[in-house]
Amino acid sequence: MRRETNAISILKLILAAVIVVALAPVWVHLHAQKPTKLTLWPGKTWTVASSPEAAGWSSEKLKAAKAYGESIHTSALMIVQGGEVVYQWGVYDQKITSYSIRKSLISALYGIYSSEGAIDINETLEQLGMDDSPDPLTKQEKQARVVDLLRARSGVYHPVDFESPAQISSRPPRGSHAPGTFWFYNNWDFNALGTIFEKKTGKKIRK
Repeated sequence: MRRETNAISILKLILAAVIVVALAPVWVHLHAQKPTKLTLWPGKTWTVASSPEAAGWSSEKLKAAKAYGESIHTSALMIVQGGEVVYQWGVYDQKITSYSIRKSLISALYGIYSSEGAIDINETLEQLGMDDSPDPLTKQEKQARVVDLLRARSGVYHPVDFESPAQISSRPPRGSHAPGTFWFYNNWDFNALGTIFEKKTGKKIRK
């Protein structure tokens, strides 16, 4: 039962992230007309925008997103822009246990930076100069594209830290699947995506 509950919580968080990503075009369209002053972090308390429109969002579309979020039993959602709360609902003032949410967040970051031309998701590990240590990547493994890693279809089956016993026992043998042809929940892919992101954008996603 706990595993099922955790899985449902994970799904809720991922779906909440998807809602925010889906709303990004609304923000981009409005902010193309009205720039805003951005800060990295809020103060001791959260500042709340006077209205979604004041921050460049659409109240009507946010209400539609809330209705959809509630229909799929989303636990909570906060939209924070420049250290200011634009919109929120649910149990946003409580801690919620979550797992592997970094995969959703890094996918969203790749969506943003690939649309801006900073990252080409069709580049291969070989083109990016990526390798591994102490076991170097094979020629076949280096043909995995960024988009293959985002889809957990890299075909790279190297051991990584913090793997569960189930992941270890189910990991395919190296070289058993060509890049892009087989899905496997593999933390190696997302670790590599973090390195690629920092290399291509010059921005840090970890401290």
